Amino acid sequence: MKKKLIIPFIFALILIGSILLRNQKNSAKEVHFSIEVEDKTVKKGDELNLKVTVSSDYEMGVVDAYITYDDELLEFVSSENEGVLGASGTLHITDQFAEGDTEAVYVIRMKALEVGYADFKVHDAYSIDAENSSYMKIKQTSASIDITKNETEVSNATLSDLLVMPGTLDKEFRADVFEYSMKVAYDVEELILSAIPESEESVITIDKELTLAKGDNVFTITVTAPSGDRNNYKLNVYRALTKDEIVE
Repeated sequence: MKKKLIIPFIFALILIGSILLRNQKNSAKEVHFSIEVEDKTVKKGDELNLKVTVSSDYEMGVVDAYITYDDELLEFVSSENEGVLGASGTLHITDQFAEGDTEAVYVIRMKALEVGYADFKVHDAYSIDAENSSYMKIKQTSASIDITKNETEVSNATLSDLLVMPGTLDKEFRADVFEYSMKVAYDVEELILSAIPESEESVITIDKELTLAKGDNVFTITVTAPSGDRNNYKLNVYRALTKDEIVE
């Protein structure tokens, strides 16, 4: 009886050994994902190349990855690789290899929109083994770039005038004075504001809606020049707490 069990037992050992060997072989496989920029520093308005390289010690059938970036600082321009799509702060790389490949390189053209420190971060990246369709998750990685002022562009980031209605600023406006205050009556729920830049090419932004809460309100008016130079003008507005309160 014991002799009859020997052959099945040997086959079982061979099967288990085969599975363990295959798992060990698969676990030894590695995928390398690198992301780099040509220059660590670029000027506002310039374009740059982002290079993404995926390599492995086995033939890949599929590569898929998402790369996020700040779309207020950077803009996707183009890529010669059909497997690259870009919009709204996300790049999506999705590629298939009919005969398998051990390396894939993607060059992505980006444009620097504003001054600041920007990151490219890889998420949900994986590849699939072309031979046995095993799924290999790729470790997250990142790259960074510093966007600086462009000295060849207009650098004037000041206002020529600041007009606010209703109410009166506490002092006469000057381009080199960056904080003002004013008071309004209880029934004033919203301001009308006109901020005029000295350079027509500069961009004006206000940090919030011009609605007024009772009491103290603070608004920040930002002037951004094409060069990336920026100035903030602070406007403090006090709205009366009651209808009977007198403001001057």
